[in-house]
Amino acid sequence: MLRNRLGITNILHANSNRCFSSSVSRTLIYKSQPKIPKPALESEQASSPVADAKDADRLARLEQSRWYKWTPRILKPYARSMTMRPLGFGISFAILHEITAVVPFLGLWWFFLHYNWVPLNVPQDLLARGAEVLSKGLINLDVDLVEKTKIVTAGANAYAATKLLVPVRLPVCFALAPLFDRWCVRPIQMAWRRRKERAKAKRAANKASRK
Repeated sequence: MLRNRLGITNILHANSNRCFSSSVSRTLIYKSQPKIPKPALESEQASSPVADAKDADRLARLEQSRWYKWTPRILKPYARSMTMRPLGFGISFAILHEITAVVPFLGLWWFFLHYNWVPLNVPQDLLARGAEVLSKGLINLDVDLVEKTKIVTAGANAYAATKLLVPVRLPVCFALAPLFDRWCVRPIQMAWRRRKERAKAKRAANKASRK
């Protein structure tokens, strides 16, 4: 008799577990909630040069313009930078243009002078211009004539080679101008603006304290 009661209890317990496992309440309680993905910022907004509400309004108007919508995606950062920060883009381009001129010139000058190598088929007008510029700069250099001639020749060839690299330098400067403006020019401008605002507030406070 006791064995029959235990068997009935086990059967009822198993049925209750089975019913609960497939019941609606269990489905509602243990239903896995889908993960809501966080809205990811578009690459255009993440890299846009927005600093305050004025820039945000300007960017919103730019994104609604027809010519900006038809601009290829790869060219949109440059369109934003030239439209919203024309001065910063121009300053960045000018600085990069000078950097890409000075660094190759000095590197090639050292290379030609160190290895005593002269490139072939260099335009003579560029060589003459480079020799003229370097001769004026090395006029007071305390070296003999042979060494000075060697230095001027290497420098003239480096000058000519740097001028020949202009078709390569210009696209590089244009491509790097938005990044240079974002990470170099803009922080300096903002720091200078904050400094002027603090100085102006300090002068106003001193003027008010005197009164």
